[in-house]
Amino acid sequence: MKMWKIFLLGAVALALTTTGFAQPAAYFFAYYDDGSGHNPPLGCPCTDGSIYPDGVDICLYWDQNGDGFSADDPQPGTGEGYGQVFQNCYEMNGVAGEIGQGFFTTDNLVYFAMPVDPESGDNPYYYWKISAGVGADECCWYTDTFRVNAGDLTEVFLDIEDWTCLPGLCPSDITPPNPPTNCNASDDTQCLAVQVTWQHDGENVTSFKVYRDDDATPVATANAVARTAVFPETSTTPHTYYVRAFNTSLPSDPSNTDVGSTYLKRFVSGPD
Repeated sequence: MKMWKIFLLGAVALALTTTGFAQPAAYFFAYYDDGSGHNPPLGCPCTDGSIYPDGVDICLYWDQNGDGFSADDPQPGTGEGYGQVFQNCYEMNGVAGEIGQGFFTTDNLVYFAMPVDPESGDNPYYYWKISAGVGADECCWYTDTFRVNAGDLTEVFLDIEDWTCLPGLCPSDITPPNPPTNCNASDDTQCLAVQVTWQHDGENVTSFKVYRDDDATPVATANAVARTAVFPETSTTPHTYYVRAFNTSLPSDPSNTDVGSTYLKRFVSGPD
């Protein structure tokens, strides 16, 4: 484990609902060049390739086995006993942060809860991971593991030494996530919207997307910790909906389908 430069901004009381020994913490992460040219912009292949534009996903992972970066580590907050994570993936936003493409600051503080007692020494480590690129320009960036301090509001500035780059996609992203299950679409309950719910183990996921009938474009996108989506629907006929889980490169197989509709169908004349 590498010791990062961590600037403590002050203690805060976080109103998180957690289970077991989960410990809440709030962190602000950033990676940028301080003017010395020490930190190059991130991109693929590694630092010698094209620079990442804004929008690439940076995701938080729990070092489940205490062995550093590995393919079987899950995202925290998305499985039984993992506590909660309010935001475990966010988009690189260097331009929005006025530090340029290939760098980032968090739009919002990243709130998460450790899955175990921080004094137990039992796997209390996390790391950040970026898996992106196309074709020959695919690479996997991941940070050293770090330990959180419960109840602190902490700023963490990352140096290039805190990152490791591998050619190709990150190992866990080569395998699609498991498909969502128990997809359920609301029927005849709202006037101009449909709600879809689902279940998932949460591992190897950065987002979920809801599809209607055979449309190739999703009607809704939800983050990795969400298990429900509400979206506008003005059709007067029922439609079939399903959900796919996504990691940074691959979609899962579709969930089961379910028929949903708005109660606008009540106002349509016809044999039904």
